[in-house]
Amino acid sequence: MRLFQRSVAALVLTLPLEAFAQTNHRWITTEPAQIVFGEMVTLTVSGIWRDSCVPQRVSMSGRFHRRLLTLDTGNPGACFFVLTPYRVETSVRFEDLGGVDFGTVRVTLATSRGEVLGEQDLAVQSRSSSAPRISEYRVDGAWYFPQASGSGLVLEHNKDRNVDRVWGMWTNYASDGSPRWHLFQDASWQTPTRLIGKIHRLTSVPFACSGQFPNSDCNFAPQSAAASINVGEFAIDFASDKSAVLVMSQRDGAQLLPGTPVPLSKLE
Repeated sequence: MRLFQRSVAALVLTLPLEAFAQTNHRWITTEPAQIVFGEMVTLTVSGIWRDSCVPQRVSMSGRFHRRLLTLDTGNPGACFFVLTPYRVETSVRFEDLGGVDFGTVRVTLATSRGEVLGEQDLAVQSRSSSAPRISEYRVDGAWYFPQASGSGLVLEHNKDRNVDRVWGMWTNYASDGSPRWHLFQDASWQTPTRLIGKIHRLTSVPFACSGQFPNSDCNFAPQSAAASINVGEFAIDFASDKSAVLVMSQRDGAQLLPGTPVPLSKLE
């Protein structure tokens, strides 16, 4: 038993602080959950520290869209090498975003000794209801429906400072089994977690192929789309950066007929 305890202690001594930040760190939470430009918000940093000399306070510095959160352990004296929970908070206002009142702020968390623990984006919303909403999560990547392997959604998310644009491609199959795809565009954030936009079906014109097989130049050749037809609208509600629900509504004249909600998971 003593040998086991000494082995654990040796392991803790050799692990860098970044290892605890990545595996045990709960990162930043905010109160209220939605950050509004110019209004007071409490940032809470909590997690598991590598020893008993846990952070006693946290402070923020920086301007515009880059901020630094510094964890300070003070002058604790002797430290015991035991994993220790900690929680510190600070109250701040985001009121200097370079001439605008909304955007994404990149926050870097570091110790007072300069050890960088990680980064996180915080969405700052405008006070104006007519201003664009900023997404709570970064959602780019491949999303799939676990019960139907082979159908899914690919999203491209340009999220930086005052820019927050998303477009995507939904791939599924026609009733005859042939593949088809739909372009998600004209997207906007209705709320920080709800993305809405239009669905366009892409079609091309038939083209001739020789009877040769295999024929890579024919079967895999890029072809221009002949038409992009608006066939409906979509809404995606994100529960996190790894879980979402997609609803696609098909256009029938002036009507929109909503389909069955499709739960999506992020492909890791």
